[in-house]
Amino acid sequence: MQKPHRNETIGQGATTATPSGDATERTIRDTVQDKMEKAGRVASDARDTLSGAASDLGSSVAKHAEKAGEDVLNRAMDGARATAEQGKNRTQEMVYSISRALEAGSKSLEEDGMSGTAGYVRAAGKGLENAASEVDGLDPDNLTHRLETFVRERPVVTVGILAFAGFALASTLKSARRHPVRDS
Repeated sequence: MQKPHRNETIGQGATTATPSGDATERTIRDTVQDKMEKAGRVASDARDTLSGAASDLGSSVAKHAEKAGEDVLNRAMDGARATAEQGKNRTQEMVYSISRALEAGSKSLEEDGMSGTAGYVRAAGKGLENAASEVDGLDPDNLTHRLETFVRERPVVTVGILAFAGFALASTLKSARRHPVRDS
């Protein structure tokens, strides 16, 4: 299809052919429409690219957060295990000390002629020594599992034990308040 042209004089009688006004507007309109379509495609491609990048970034952040959470949990568990191990060692040392004190007390009772009482005290000392050996063989993770199982299976007994322990602690603290220890 041929576009209509009009002639313009450009000096000394020379003329040029230029497209007519309607044809120029159509050409401009078509060019603008092409550019807008290209811009739309570029924007759509950019949106898809950014969406994919954001999704990848979100996934990466989620993985890092999960790993950081696991690291914190592992450090907390390691700290709890170390604390439990220290508590176990202190308990074992204390029980062994009490056992040795009972053994020494039983010897003193025997020397004072109280062999029957000395036998009971010695048996209690041996029992504590056996308990200290049992404490040494305890695994904190296994102990925690056993304690959780006991509490779940016997909630009434657990509440009773805790109530008794609270009562005993309150009585001890009350007694200590009435009879304060004085420095010599």
